[in-house]
Amino acid sequence: MASPDLALTYERQLSARFSLAGGVGYWGDTFRSGSVTHNADDTFTYDNYAIRERTYGADAQLRYYLRRRQAHRPLSGWYGALQVYTYYQTARTRHTTFVAQNRDDHNQQTRAQLLFGRQWSFGSSLTLDTYIGRAFYREAFASNFNHYSPIGWGVQAGWRL
Repeated sequence: MASPDLALTYERQLSARFSLAGGVGYWGDTFRSGSVTHNADDTFTYDNYAIRERTYGADAQLRYYLRRRQAHRPLSGWYGALQVYTYYQTARTRHTTFVAQNRDDHNQQTRAQLLFGRQWSFGSSLTLDTYIGRAFYREAFASNFNHYSPIGWGVQAGWRL
């Protein structure tokens, strides 16, 4: 997912080298600020505003673990992965004075990502997943234009059940 989020993910081993992972996530944030406008009659107009963003996401990932033989700990070690991720984001801006500038924005994207990473296993329950990758996606409002993201990275901490 593109921003730090709360996610519930499940990974299932399919064979000695392949696994399938899927998850759902949420991230919300609110920004508050204000502005002061110096008017022509030498008065000031104050405007406070808030931007509330909410992001809901889901992903599916096919991993191939790079190892020569059966690993001591399944679902750990170096891997390459193909991931499909989709999210829906809303942004609501509300002004106290300049209410004509209030707006509601919505954005939905689906991305395919190629990842390379390592899942670390600590003890019988704690995991740490580190990865780098690149996304290839098409934005909903620009159907004839593809975007290629720069190399990105991520870190996830998990608990085995």
